[in-house]
Amino acid sequence: VVVLTVLGIVIPLALWFFWTSLNRVGSRSRKLLLFALRLGAFTLLLLVLLKPELEFRKSQFLKNSIAVLLDNSKSLSIKTKIFPDESSRIDLIKKALEANASYFENLGKDFEVDYYFFSDDIEKVAAGAVKNTYRAHRPYTDLTRVFDALVERYLDQSLQGIFLFSDGADLTQ
Repeated sequence: VVVLTVLGIVIPLALWFFWTSLNRVGSRSRKLLLFALRLGAFTLLLLVLLKPELEFRKSQFLKNSIAVLLDNSKSLSIKTKIFPDESSRIDLIKKALEANASYFENLGKDFEVDYYFFSDDIEKVAAGAVKNTYRAHRPYTDLTRVFDALVERYLDQSLQGIFLFSDGADLTQ
């Protein structure tokens, strides 16, 4: 701030001095040439005194992460009566995933979308493998353990959101 204030005072004074000291020079073109030379010398002096530096930075764009958690506990094999038929809870989740596949694909353009199967433990799975390997077979769901494990996995990363597909049956108590 102090340097800018000093420069704000010194530069106009120097310009005024450069121009008024050229009163004895008769030719206008010669006066402009001398003024330009003085201005160039003054600018060069300022650059030397202020020591400007160029800094080159290489930046890398990192995508934020979104976790898609898919419950794979046995409670998802329970059939739920939904008009007009009866479907298992895991089938409802599969239908929701299929219906929103384009949405998750679009999310992948801006975010790193990570898929996990969870129950009493959390297991990362590739997005393409979800359709073929998703089944209800684990004994119970422990959401506390799952979220603790998720925090550990994203300790040094930016987790921006979680999609949780579950029947909500936390059977650890």
